[in-house]
Amino acid sequence: EPSHNSTQLNSTQHTDRQTTMGVEVDAHNVRPHEHDDHVGAKIFPKHVHKRFASVEAYVRELAGDKARVITKVLIANNGVAAVKAIRSIRRWAYDVFGNEKAITFVVMATPEDFRANAEYIRMGDVIVDVPGGSN
Repeated sequence: EPSHNSTQLNSTQHTDRQTTMGVEVDAHNVRPHEHDDHVGAKIFPKHVHKRFASVEAYVRELAGDKARVITKVLIANNGVAAVKAIRSIRRWAYDVFGNEKAITFVVMATPEDFRANAEYIRMGDVIVDVPGGSN
């Protein structure tokens, strides 16, 4: 089998295999090749996933039939941490399921958060009003 550097595909060729960031990806069997960097650590690129039709299918394949399927996440934080968490999980959901909305986000918001027009509120799917003030 030729190395990833010796074979290039042009736009008219069709194949189930592609090379991305030094990793050969088979559309039917995602299996990255191991490469060593200058300190010997193995490099695996981000965002190389097998696609699943649903969260349920993902959990069943990876954890079995008795595993609990979680499709809703409570964000009980505001600000940058909440935005980063939502963005990260949505990116993962898009990579794995082809649908960034595969996971539902429930966000807690105070009157102060609403007045500030906080970004994490706009990103949430379900908003729960909570009283403001000190904890």
